[in-house]
Amino acid sequence: MAGTFHDKSAKRLIKTPKRFGLDTGLGLYLAGATGLSEIDTTPKAGAWLEHLVLNDLLAWRDLELRRPGVYFRRTASGEEIDFVVESGRRLLPIEVKSARVARVADARALEAFCDEFGARAPFGLLLYDGKESLRLTDRIVAVPLGAIH
Repeated sequence: MAGTFHDKSAKRLIKTPKRFGLDTGLGLYLAGATGLSEIDTTPKAGAWLEHLVLNDLLAWRDLELRRPGVYFRRTASGEEIDFVVESGRRLLPIEVKSARVARVADARALEAFCDEFGARAPFGLLLYDGKESLRLTDRIVAVPLGAIH
């Protein structure tokens, strides 16, 4: 489970926990997706993709000697970052999109996070269902989900 990321200097945050199921495959099956072709038509397909990425992040975290924190962030104004990885003083904001095309508009919350945390968050990562890595802004890179395994 990912906790809420907060910082003393941060904006007003919503501290309600975000709930994730730990077995994405079982969850999709129970939701009615019995094959790959049915996943995109499953209600809340993007949320299932977030679950999958969280599982990968937690597996990676558990292999690290110095375990980084894995959080999510939602401000009172509705700005949301799917995952914030905190290692020492460094922060990596990660947004997950099920879209096959990454757009500059998808980087808006990541840019705002990098603006707010400055040198602690020098860049952000947008994971998407596309085929190529793209630079969306000076600080935000879009990377295909398949490239991170």
